[in-house]
Amino acid sequence: DYALLNWVILGGLGVYLLHAVLRYYEQRLVTTFSMDLVTEIRRDLFRYQMRLPLTYFENNAAGKLVSKLTYSIMMIKVLVETFAYVCLRESVTILLLIVAATVIDWRLTLILSALTPFVVLYIRRLNRYMAEVASQLQTKNDQILKILDRAYHSAKLFQIFGGGMREGDRFEEVLNQDKKFRIERTMVYAGNAILIGFLASAVLLASLWYGGRQIIQGQLSHGEVLAYMICLALLFRPLSQFVRATAYLQAGLIGIRSVFSIFENTTPIAEPEHPVLPERREGKVEFRGVWFQYARGIGGLRNVSFRAEPGQKVLIVGQSGAGKSTLLNLLMRLYDGNRGSILIDGVNIRKMRLDDLRAYFSVVAQDQLHVEDTILGNVFFGEMGNKGPDMEAQLEKALDLGRQMELNRFIASLERKFGQKVGAEGLGYSRGELQKLALMRAAAKDAPIVLMDEPTASLDHRSERGVLKIIAEHFRKKTVLIISHRPLPQLRPDWVVVLKKGAVEAQGRHEDLIARSPYYRELLAQGREEPIPAPVV
Repeated sequence: DYALLNWVILGGLGVYLLHAVLRYYEQRLVTTFSMDLVTEIRRDLFRYQMRLPLTYFENNAAGKLVSKLTYSIMMIKVLVETFAYVCLRESVTILLLIVAATVIDWRLTLILSALTPFVVLYIRRLNRYMAEVASQLQTKNDQILKILDRAYHSAKLFQIFGGGMREGDRFEEVLNQDKKFRIERTMVYAGNAILIGFLASAVLLASLWYGGRQIIQGQLSHGEVLAYMICLALLFRPLSQFVRATAYLQAGLIGIRSVFSIFENTTPIAEPEHPVLPERREGKVEFRGVWFQYARGIGGLRNVSFRAEPGQKVLIVGQSGAGKSTLLNLLMRLYDGNRGSILIDGVNIRKMRLDDLRAYFSVVAQDQLHVEDTILGNVFFGEMGNKGPDMEAQLEKALDLGRQMELNRFIASLERKFGQKVGAEGLGYSRGELQKLALMRAAAKDAPIVLMDEPTASLDHRSERGVLKIIAEHFRKKTVLIISHRPLPQLRPDWVVVLKKGAVEAQGRHEDLIARSPYYRELLAQGREEPIPAPVV
């Protein structure tokens, strides 16, 4: 019947097209699900990390943190796509084929089931080995990113001191180790395919021998033996996929442990259950008996107490390691103190939401922090979380700030003006220019308190005078806390806090401290040929 033949052909084509369409949407669904999962984990992990104390970032190399957000989470994607999905699909296929084979000849199926313990033992040994390989690959990936991060951030240092070749050799060694483990993993997969293929051939030949004898004895028909052989032939492809997928399980588990160890082993800075805001936003700062010690037991603060009234310029002075930067970090809750309390406008900072607390501050950092953005983007970086002015209003405000900071002439000389890119390292700009950009950013943010960490460090005398002039003239209505390794009498601070080995050695007005603090006079005399004598009373 030609009509029936045509329908059979068309039906076969229709089945193929339906299978292709279903397979396409199956892959799309699985990939979408796995990528949604990866995106969600990365988003939540990144937000969680942004709430961790500063010590977390100080104690972990940037390359290692990047590896957790990239390589480790992609291993979880592999786990979903290869193990969970493939094992589920192939397990159903294997089960159906075993049922069909049992219906055809249960005796032969029972005999072949004796191979099951050997297959399970092989899978367990394969998984243990792949767990070790996955762990080594995770470690090597961490090391690669760590070396790259260090090399790129210290490229100038490596070039000056000739460490580039040595670092290149170290990088090559790690790459070779990574290559070794990846080749081993590929060879294991290839060996697995060969072993499954050999097992399939042996079982098929044994089944053919058994089926032939059953045909001769009249126990089975040709069709039954053929159907049984087809079931076996179809069984080994999903079995091979299943074994391969279980090997991927270990890589996924390593990724899960790596990612979720962050949640298990770290504690974010606690947000208050019932946050409080000061009634008035004036900028008063008060430290009351604050103690802090780093985990290594080095440095910190001991019973620090002082007060900065709204609109005052308070200079916090002391030698390196005295605890000056720690003090500012505690004020912004980048760390939490061990004892004592810090108050902003009469409210304990632990009772304020972190976002509300940090909205109080503009910061001029010692290392001149900048982001990969334009000059305009850097100036208004502190306002990015708010609904700030539009681009035209921003540019107008930036021009006014640039005039106040005496930077407009320099910015006008740049090819793209305020659209000129500023790298994270500030390459291509002088220290004085970068410091003035940092001061522009501090002035652009509507914050009542300005924190300045060594604002004149590494500046020449001319640039230092310019920066101090800007501080004195353009932050008059704000509370300004300035930390410095030496006194800055030309700044005319309203109050001076002298730190020594983490404790307040003295505090008061500049003139009073000269009279009663030998240590302050010693700091003041640094850089001069003759020490400053104590006043004659």
